[in-house]
Amino acid sequence: GQHDSSLLTGSVRDKYRINTQTSACHGHRDMQNFLFLKTFSFFTGKVKEFLRKFKRLLKMLRSILLILQSCYKRFVFMERVRLFDKTFKTLIPYGEIEKAIDKVAEKINADFSGCTDIPVLLCVLNGSILFTAELMKRLTFNCEIVSTKLSSYSGTTSTGNVRQVMGLTADITGRRVIIVEDIVDSGNTIVELRKILADKGASETYVCTMLLKPDACRKDITLDYVAIEIPNDFIVGFGLDYNEIGRNLKDIYVLDGEDGR
Repeated sequence: GQHDSSLLTGSVRDKYRINTQTSACHGHRDMQNFLFLKTFSFFTGKVKEFLRKFKRLLKMLRSILLILQSCYKRFVFMERVRLFDKTFKTLIPYGEIEKAIDKVAEKINADFSGCTDIPVLLCVLNGSILFTAELMKRLTFNCEIVSTKLSSYSGTTSTGNVRQVMGLTADITGRRVIIVEDIVDSGNTIVELRKILADKGASETYVCTMLLKPDACRKDITLDYVAIEIPNDFIVGFGLDYNEIGRNLKDIYVLDGEDGR
């Protein structure tokens, strides 16, 4: 009996030893798995952090590259053109004009989205022909184009007197009208246009201008959409003229050197 009892005790001891070894083995394996997951998580986090910083760096480098390209175009290879007795240099490249028109069109589309009427785009001849064409291509709602022509410039200066050279090419009674201007400087043309449109029965009028000279504007007017603000300098190109020439230039130019004084 004593022999059987010792056998039983030995068997239990061996089983306990095996269980202890198994538990130790499992514990060691769990520790290894824990350490692996911890290490993997650590390196994964570092990789993600590196990728985020790398993306920010790429974005910063892209911005710097765009600035350098713009400076390169403007100052290294700044194009100059001669119109009659004046020399002009590049002020706004065509690429920048396009981006500005994209943003303006996006705002107009948002404001007129889902409209059930057909708004009128009033192209103010001759300066806003190119701007109106580029703008219309980007609009996503139905619209009708109407033209008119006013004049206030003589040479490189505004006379301050606005005269209507050509009346409206269609009836705008009860219609919403978006005035599409090439440039707003003194604001006299916009004031006169609003009077004309009110007399002709427009239900609402909005003003969209490609260029604005804030320092030159002396009228209390509301401009709903402005693409680009510029200094109070005389410019040509992209529809704007100097004594009726220069409208065909793709970029916008400003008076250069002695001619600009």
